[in-house]
Amino acid sequence: MLVKIFKKAQPYLLLILASYAVLLNVNLYFDAQGLNLSPTAPLSQLLSNFINVITFQSHFLLVTLYIALLFLQALLLNQIVYNYKIIDKANGLTALCYILLSSLFSEHIFMSSAFFAAFPIIFAVERMYRSYNNNQFTHLFDIGFSIGLASLLYLPALIFTILMLIILLITRIFNWREWVVSVVAVIIPYFLTATYYLLTDGLGLFLENHFTKAITSVVPLQLDYLEIGVKVGLSSIIAAAGLFFFQNRFLKSIVKTRVFLTILVYLLTISVLTFLLINPFSLGPIIFLNIPLSIFGAYSLYNTQNTKLAELSHFLLFITLFIFQYIY
Repeated sequence: MLVKIFKKAQPYLLLILASYAVLLNVNLYFDAQGLNLSPTAPLSQLLSNFINVITFQSHFLLVTLYIALLFLQALLLNQIVYNYKIIDKANGLTALCYILLSSLFSEHIFMSSAFFAAFPIIFAVERMYRSYNNNQFTHLFDIGFSIGLASLLYLPALIFTILMLIILLITRIFNWREWVVSVVAVIIPYFLTATYYLLTDGLGLFLENHFTKAITSVVPLQLDYLEIGVKVGLSSIIAAAGLFFFQNRFLKSIVKTRVFLTILVYLLTISVLTFLLINPFSLGPIIFLNIPLSIFGAYSLYNTQNTKLAELSHFLLFITLFIFQYIY
């Protein structure tokens, strides 16, 4: 029933979506163990200090802020899908999928550096779409600068530079100026940050902390292999279903939509590679995977002719989340 409701854009969907986000993350209000908001990335340090000030170090306010930010990310992603007509008609399915998938791993991404880095990555994806058939250098600069900012929040996000270069290859005729602008844009946030630390005699500490002592997770690593296996398995099924519909409808879509969907496939692949850059292992980068997975999930739910199958898929994800968060 919920999938059917979210297939059409209605004003009351915002209230339902907000309630849904709270419901799926209520468990965070009762689990204060393992929080460690002491990141080493420079922008994450600033954010951590700012968050501690505005929440008065209250766990209740911290969780409330997290849910509000998760809700905002979902709305931003949903708006991108609508603005660029990846799905034919306006709906709330992308936001629904993003909140559901992120809530599956909420204990691993809660107020993590990766969670905050998702904001500039989402912005970068929007600029990738906007740069299609647009010769302005500003969009390319925005993409590179966003990735640079994301990596100052969470170093493994620097790998999305590869995605930026792939986009330049598949969507544009080669122009060395565009490549220079894009790469320089990634470097500029580091240049500005290094300049600040140089002036404050902290350059060596910045380089050591950011590149050799990066904290990749805000919670101690506690992996339940059954739980992780089930959740990752369900996420993989969503990815497979999305790719199936992508392949099935690829030639039926207009060229612009094909390009946008192809970008999502590369985004999904690069997001998986972020796990290779973290030590110790963390599930924090799952938030990057949720960006393309949510769009693919929404694409599948919207285009499937079997309404019962769509509702059953959502129900299974919801029940899995409920069991592992409140019963298991």
